[in-house]
This record gives sequence, structure tokens and C-alpha cells, in this order.
Amino acid sequence: MVGRTEGTITSWYAIIDEGAELWEVYSNGHEVLRELCLKTINYRQLNR
Repeated sequence: MVGRTEGTITSWYAIIDEGAELWEVYSNGHEVLRELCLKTINYRQLNR
């Protein structure tokens, strides 16, 4: 579960390599991971 972060979201970025991560960057400097998924799981779900 992701905790709440005080501040305004100033940007976000995604990292896509072996998996995919979506990060939010807040005005107070905190970075919060919002979503993490593995390509292999998504691939299997799409090819049922």
C-alpha cells in the first residue's frame, strides 16, 4: 500500500526495462512509486 505524500505533484516519469514503474515526483522532493508491473505478467494476461 502506498502512503500519502504532502505536496504538489510537479512531474512523473516511467521506467520500462524488465518491468514498468510509474513514479510521481512531489514539490517537497519525495518520489512515490505508484505502479509496478512485469511485462511477462502483462504478456500472459493478453495472450489467454
